[in-house]
Amino acid sequence: MTRAFALACFVLILSLAADAQICPGSHLNYYVRDAHGKLFDADSNGLIFEEVGGDTKRYGSWAVATTNGYRTSGVEVPSDIALFGKLHESLVRGGMCGFRGPTDLKLTLNGQVMELHFGLPDMGGGTSSANFSVDSIPFKAGKYTIDLTKPTTASKYSAYGGYFAASAWKSAQ
Repeated sequence: MTRAFALACFVLILSLAADAQICPGSHLNYYVRDAHGKLFDADSNGLIFEEVGGDTKRYGSWAVATTNGYRTSGVEVPSDIALFGKLHESLVRGGMCGFRGPTDLKLTLNGQVMELHFGLPDMGGGTSSANFSVDSIPFKAGKYTIDLTKPTTASKYSAYGGYFAASAWKSAQ
């Protein structure tokens, strides 16, 4: 009996100390297009990307990554983006579980600057996870915003996320 009690206490203490993530995490995939509307690898053509006021404790940093697999799970995207995502890289930002609000990104290409505001939903502090696939407008200097609470094509596995067409971008000037 004493041994069983000691074992139970040991397991309880270990479970309290464990810091495991209980969700697959959320991902925001942004597909970059040039001035002519052609998709291109986010690490090519001299593209410079910077976080604007980013909180890397809240979200991971923006990074260049392929988007196939778990980062787009449950999201139906147009065929050109689906094919592109298997072979090329986009800009990706991750959230530990769910996103807790908006994020911003500054892109510079050939001396032109685009400032982007992604209006992510506050998914709460629970275990909600979602993938957001966002298409770009043709690269053009200016400030733009997109509401990521109402997808063009909803996610299959979550109340949040989905595919957001380039037509959802609005000028913020």
